[in-house]
Amino acid sequence: MIGVLSLSWPVGAALLQRLCGIMDIVLHLGAHRTGTTTFQTFLKDKAEGLNQAGIAVWRPAQTRKGMFDGLVPNPMNRAWRKNMQERAEGRVQIQLSQQIAQGHHTLLVSDENMMGSIIGNLRDGSLYPAAGERMARYLRAFGGQVDRVVLTIRSLDTFWASSMSHAVTRGRPVASQRKIDDLVKARRGWRDVIMDVACALPDTTLTVMPFESHLADPDTVLKAALLDNVPSDLGTTSQNWINRSPKVRELRKILIDREQDPDQLPDVEGVWQPFNPSQKTALQEAYSDDLFWLAQGADGLATLTENAIPASGHFGADVRGHIDDEKGRLESTG
Repeated sequence: MIGVLSLSWPVGAALLQRLCGIMDIVLHLGAHRTGTTTFQTFLKDKAEGLNQAGIAVWRPAQTRKGMFDGLVPNPMNRAWRKNMQERAEGRVQIQLSQQIAQGHHTLLVSDENMMGSIIGNLRDGSLYPAAGERMARYLRAFGGQVDRVVLTIRSLDTFWASSMSHAVTRGRPVASQRKIDDLVKARRGWRDVIMDVACALPDTTLTVMPFESHLADPDTVLKAALLDNVPSDLGTTSQNWINRSPKVRELRKILIDREQDPDQLPDVEGVWQPFNPSQKTALQEAYSDDLFWLAQGADGLATLTENAIPASGHFGADVRGHIDDEKGRLESTG
């Protein structure tokens, strides 16, 4: 049994890296609005069974309560200093050594904020613009060893619509028409994010799962993370889809409660769709291009999960669609 180590950078990290040879480190990065809360709730419910099987799990309940604080500079925190990063690295490394000492052979970390945040994406008008730099910092914190990464992606029209709705529930203003237009014109897509993550983690296996293929099904995500080595006694789940996008009328009520004009949003049924038909088509086509690149091998940088896209190789006009957050199914727009 390996005892708890007192680690310091870089000597502690070098020792930890040798120890991590007996431990797989798997990162589930999200992205946001792709069933991450559902998956993390599932992991909480299955924690005992996973632990007994030698699989440790870190969810936001652990990572966002001090463990990762300071690892990545916060643009809103002018007091950030490099020693804060080093202290965060030390915390991660100590926790890793404890997991190894407890006999765990696998660590699964699920925290969609590792790549960035919804608010940051909307503020910058770009899709995880600092994903590469951020993941390089996490790699360093994990002693230079991350075995696998699971990344869930989503059609850009529904990803941005869901992100904007979520931002309103968190006290942010309704996105202006100019902001909406700028998001459609932004050139950065999932291919760019994947390339950045792959470059930051060059020795890591990167698996990409389109949200449309698993619809927040946590069993499917867990199988991808553990390479199908899921403990047999975990059982299946009937986990509800948690944290779906609110309906427009719920958002309007939020605005009324804030004494803001609810007519910033249309008074319609269902979820908010901020994009007009031509904008939706442009975003869906950009996503289709990203999926086609993935299906063709992604230049060797990432692997697309099986049965993720139709046999045609991409989402063509006949099947291109969007996820209805209320009904939880793929609706055809062809």
